[in-house]
Amino acid sequence: MREPDGDQPPGIAAIYVRISEDRAGAGLGTARQDADCRPICLRRGYPPERIRLYEDNDTSAYNGKRRAKYEQLLNDIAGGEITLVTAWHPDRLHRSPLELEEFIAIVERAGIDVETARAGALDLSTPSGRMVARQLGVVARYESEHKSDRQRRKHQQLADQGRLAGGGTRPFGYNQDRRTLHPTEADYLREAARRVLEGESIRSVCRDFTARGIATVSGGPWAPTVLRNLLTSARISGRREHGRRNGRGRGTVLAPITCVDGQWEPVISTADSDALRSLLTNPSRRMNSGSTQRSYLLRGVARCGLCGKGLVARPRADRRRCYVCASGPGFNGCGGIRILADELEQDVSARLLVAVDEGELEAILTASDGADAAAARDVLLASQDRLTALASERAREELTDAEWRVMRPELVARVADAQSRYDAARGKGSLATLPRPLGAVWSAFTPTQRRATVTDLIAEVRVGSAVRGLNRYDPSRVGLIWNI
Repeated sequence: MREPDGDQPPGIAAIYVRISEDRAGAGLGTARQDADCRPICLRRGYPPERIRLYEDNDTSAYNGKRRAKYEQLLNDIAGGEITLVTAWHPDRLHRSPLELEEFIAIVERAGIDVETARAGALDLSTPSGRMVARQLGVVARYESEHKSDRQRRKHQQLADQGRLAGGGTRPFGYNQDRRTLHPTEADYLREAARRVLEGESIRSVCRDFTARGIATVSGGPWAPTVLRNLLTSARISGRREHGRRNGRGRGTVLAPITCVDGQWEPVISTADSDALRSLLTNPSRRMNSGSTQRSYLLRGVARCGLCGKGLVARPRADRRRCYVCASGPGFNGCGGIRILADELEQDVSARLLVAVDEGELEAILTASDGADAAAARDVLLASQDRLTALASERAREELTDAEWRVMRPELVARVADAQSRYDAARGKGSLATLPRPLGAVWSAFTPTQRRATVTDLIAEVRVGSAVRGLNRYDPSRVGLIWNI
């Protein structure tokens, strides 16, 4: 190893710094390493302008991931630029025996010096120096593996006890304490879970959330992978999960998954969580990110005529949309109903348009007036009669202009309020606001507008069993229960 003389040494002095985890992102750990290594370079005669820093921040040497600055350091050594390498400790340079042997070979060919702030100089030009370096490398590797084993055991114990592991970004739907629910985000999460269980695609929900300005925890737009991982997380049902899964976050189980009750509030029920996990991890589910939105008009409205459970969207093998009564893991239906979505939606839409435009719903409303509606009707009629009488008094000049201007606005407002109360008592509010004829504008409605109209006016679409051997759509299977 060369000893420094009175002149400046040739080449560049390299300082390599690395920290495995920098949660704060401030680089303080690498800054401390630099501060300890820089005096070594100055003592050896290198001026500040010939001291070069190589920094891999928030990068582990144990997991085998690429370290860009370390690779650059090796290339610069091999290229003859570097004549001194300094580091805080040998384990900052490498924690893998293979990496160490490569480093020894490159340094030995270049004939340069290596010195660390905590372990002193490493003379890799001699057998004894290389032995010391290898022994330090073995110890560093043992410490990394031992730490990793402790961490795995710790997380297994936390999972078994249903406790939080801590660290990382707070999960969507929860406050910073990770235990109590964020009221707004939790509602959005319940909405997403309901819509997906009713057959809407992950991508469609993401587009809708982004359009509505609903941001993720990081503040960015929603991506299908992010929402899928969130909906298949056991956390949102108040449970702790532990195990290994594939790169899609919640795909095929590679090792047993443990789910136990946690110590935080659930956003959705365990049954809904299991249904989502079953649905979204099903290998047969189409995950083509380029597919177009395939909305289901009757999601949440169509129900099984045999068991009464809600029908879910499930395309056939030929990709034709269907509503089915789902059974099996995560579902509690009887499995006895399946019907093509296109034909069902066209039939229900046609019936709704006829009922609105031909006065069928108005007749039902009139015939079904209950006590509350009758009382509201009496108030409305009395208010209308008083307004008519007021107009007659004004025509007979029994009222002055000042009296007319004061009394008429009050009565007009009273009539409007009575009409509103009467409509609400009859369940007619949404019906009164629809454009007429509805059939003329139905094709121009967006899917969202059509769904809003359907859910406002129809409480249930009951689908009964198919007739064996009848290979066509049978409208007699379908019954509508109006929401009035």
